[in-house]
Amino acid sequence: MDKTERFDKLVEDKGGILKKELINHIPDFIDFLDWANNCSRNIKTSKKKLPEVSTNFINNGVLNACAIKDDLNYYIGINGGTVALIQSLFYRILSNPRCLELIGDSSKEIAKQKIYNANITDANLLDALNEGDITSLYPNDSTRFAYAQLLSFISLKFLWLHEMGHIVNGHLDLIANLKNDVRFSFDECD
Repeated sequence: MDKTERFDKLVEDKGGILKKELINHIPDFIDFLDWANNCSRNIKTSKKKLPEVSTNFINNGVLNACAIKDDLNYYIGINGGTVALIQSLFYRILSNPRCLELIGDSSKEIAKQKIYNANITDANLLDALNEGDITSLYPNDSTRFAYAQLLSFISLKFLWLHEMGHIVNGHLDLIANLKNDVRFSFDECD
């Protein structure tokens, strides 16, 4: 069993990993995985004892991420819904003409319908509210759209680095040793 198959098995109860066929159609996912894998290799270069960390997206709409240890392998999983929720947040902010007015041409924007229950942590519910069309949230101004994309990417990087921090700082190893179990998952919301 290769690392991807092992990771899929470890997150099976959370929805399994997002299949390559789905990820390959979304440039943001591909760019992020490329960045995460390069970053992982760079960290491994400076931390010789650290095994390579595999990163993938989990087929789950809930806002969450996790760091997982299995025997000597480490994995970082980010729920696919986390990407959608983060992007939606920045698209909504930058498509509002009264928010961040100095970025691009805010006069091109039309405020989107308000969501009165702002505590949405499931992308499936958000998708239903948007009637399945996230493009309806895109800012009209290309500069504002680019900023929304950049802020989303930075947020995902921060989330990945947070999970990597659990691995590099030995949090998974410590808890696995205390529990006397080689497999351990550090889920932020569990």
